[in-house]
Amino acid sequence: MSGEKLKGKGDVIFPKTAVFIYIVAIILILLKEVLVASLPLMLNIMVDGAVLGKEVQASTALSFVSLFIKVEKGFASIASLSLIMFLFYVLATGSAYISDVLNAIATEDITKRLRDAMHKSIQRFTYQHYMNCETGDLIQRCTSNIETIKTTLNHFFVKGVAIIFSVLYIFSLMWSQNPKMALLSSITIPIIFLSSFLFFVYVKKRNEIAYKKEAIMTQAAQESLTGMRVVKAFSMQTYEIGKFEEASEIYTKEQYKINMLDSFFWATLDAITFIQIIFVTFYGSYLVYLGEMTMGQV
Repeated sequence: MSGEKLKGKGDVIFPKTAVFIYIVAIILILLKEVLVASLPLMLNIMVDGAVLGKEVQASTALSFVSLFIKVEKGFASIASLSLIMFLFYVLATGSAYISDVLNAIATEDITKRLRDAMHKSIQRFTYQHYMNCETGDLIQRCTSNIETIKTTLNHFFVKGVAIIFSVLYIFSLMWSQNPKMALLSSITIPIIFLSSFLFFVYVKKRNEIAYKKEAIMTQAAQESLTGMRVVKAFSMQTYEIGKFEEASEIYTKEQYKINMLDSFFWATLDAITFIQIIFVTFYGSYLVYLGEMTMGQV
């Protein structure tokens, strides 16, 4: 399908209602990120103030808590802070749930509009243009390709904004506590970003190959099913079965390679994260020993 077919129809495929719903979903998911990022600050106040009875470093979280309770060593402060943390968790969970629902509603609406527009565009093809296209490829454009766009919108659009905001917001909170710990805790972010980018570029090429193999497999299935009368008449069932199984085997091997790369990539990121946790725990404990940080801050 040519890009011109959908040009000028952005207001149809992306209606203002869907854009508004996305905006509300983003606001709610950002609220959830702020609340979740505040929970460790509450834990800092609880450990240093309510458990150890030490002076808590001034922060926005402490100012908020001070509006409701006086933080001092004792069970009353522990219970009150636990209740506040529980309410934060409930509000964060509710915000995330509503955001997911709104995100799904907007995404399904856009997906339907895009699927309909794609089908209309194909129906308007000239006969010559249609004959030059593979039927399996056209079917994919209306099915799996649309599903890929749907997955991207549903899992990466709203949540992608939340992730970027979360990284920046949490880093600012850590920096306000202790710049050295903040830098050590974030040192792997450039490594993860670069490795993710390189992985995406490479896997994109593998996905393009898999896409072509899937189109061939879909074409084989479509030809076999639509021409079933001819297949039966000439007893070509064995040939058609072998043809489809061969295309399916080739596509499966391509998907296997992609899955193996995906598993290796995420296992490597997990290893990097675990190593980072060890270093942060060690360095944080050392700063507590030197008196540069409190146990609650760590």
